[in-house]
Amino acid sequence: MEDVEHFGLGTPQPDPVDSIKIVWVSGKSQLLKSVKTNQVITIHEKDAQPGHATKISSTPLFREGHTNFNLHYKHRERDFVDFLQGQILLPHKHSQGGPGITVGDVNSDKLEDFIVGGSASNPAKIFLQQKDGTFKNDSLQAKEAEDMGLLLFDADQDGDEDLYCVSGSSEFKNIVENYQDRLYRNIGNGKFQYDSTALPKITGSGSCVVANDFDQDGDLDLFVGGRIVPQRYPESPQSYLLINDGTGKFENATDKFSQGLSKVGMVSAALWSDINSDGWSDLSCWRMDAHHILYQRRWKIFHNRDTT
Repeated sequence: MEDVEHFGLGTPQPDPVDSIKIVWVSGKSQLLKSVKTNQVITIHEKDAQPGHATKISSTPLFREGHTNFNLHYKHRERDFVDFLQGQILLPHKHSQGGPGITVGDVNSDKLEDFIVGGSASNPAKIFLQQKDGTFKNDSLQAKEAEDMGLLLFDADQDGDEDLYCVSGSSEFKNIVENYQDRLYRNIGNGKFQYDSTALPKITGSGSCVVANDFDQDGDLDLFVGGRIVPQRYPESPQSYLLINDGTGKFENATDKFSQGLSKVGMVSAALWSDINSDGWSDLSCWRMDAHHILYQRRWKIFHNRDTT
């Protein structure tokens, strides 16, 4: 990050600037007059004068308040060294990308709750908001997979929030069963039940999931972004378009709607929006492609077309 402050002066641009006043944290200040524009100025506190300004308060703007809200949570990761798995030139670990978080009213009490994903072998944590603003802590079932992207949405159109968990990380190497995503159905009162039949086979190590009724049939469909192929970085992983049948069961229809989307790249975020204002939702994927250790960041945009 560049440590230079830039000040735009608009049009018409005054030249010279009438004055610049600098107030240091110590309370010292200095005043520069008739300053020419289009230049870099270096200011030194030793040139400032004492007593010309009130000392800036060191009282923090925020304070730690998790105990006041009964928010007790510590994310834990088991030690896994990605660099010792045959790719010593990785730019960073891919086994510690989480945890994801999602917000929604999971127990239908009109208060926002949230869920924090769990690392490998650790369950996701559910925080249920109470009327006094505090939270009660609960957990999902234990699992081996590592949670990355989480999404609360009404998968089966029954009026409550179901939970989609994207399985990611690299610590399972090529054991594809541990990269299978999971859908948990809301069974009431903030409780979730894993539905092993809701999703098709998913073998990619993923990053994110976003919902949208992109086929306009009245239910929410999904895009799941693939993050990496473990031990084969930077090979393009598998991404998925999942079509909802209306009951919360999903089919992999990626090639039906966009053959290029399944190998769009190493996706870290995605967004549905109607970019060209044609009434159909388009998909933007934020991906990170590596050439040796150089990153290229770019948006890949897929325009939706009415395939019917």
